[in-house]
Amino acid sequence: MITKAALLVFREAPNGKELLFVRPHGKDYYIFPGGKQELDETIGQALGRELDEELGVGLDNVQYLGEVQGETPDGRALNMQLFTGSPVGELRPRNEIAEVRWLGQLAIQRHTAHMTPMTLNHVLPFLDEQRLW
Repeated sequence: MITKAALLVFREAPNGKELLFVRPHGKDYYIFPGGKQELDETIGQALGRELDEELGVGLDNVQYLGEVQGETPDGRALNMQLFTGSPVGELRPRNEIAEVRWLGQLAIQRHTAHMTPMTLNHVLPFLDEQRLW
């Protein structure tokens, strides 16, 4: 099973709350910033390393939200550790990230073809249950 740290960043927008997503190069779907935990690091260290590598930012006010389990887009078992926090610095796509995008609930509903099953079937329902979304 793959263990991934995912950062959920919310912001207020004119049409309600939005969530931060990234789109990797060569992919047509959006995911949450973060990445796989390496053998020699904690899940929190993985989150910090991935945010620096992907977006060139640090993190502040990091809070653990919980975990969800599902599958990667290619069908591998995935355990996603969910965090929230405040990026420190300017968000800019780096390395494997092609695009940074903020999406609200209506935008996500219009673009379900560009969302992973993990996001649609596990993360968003978790956020609803926790009354965060």
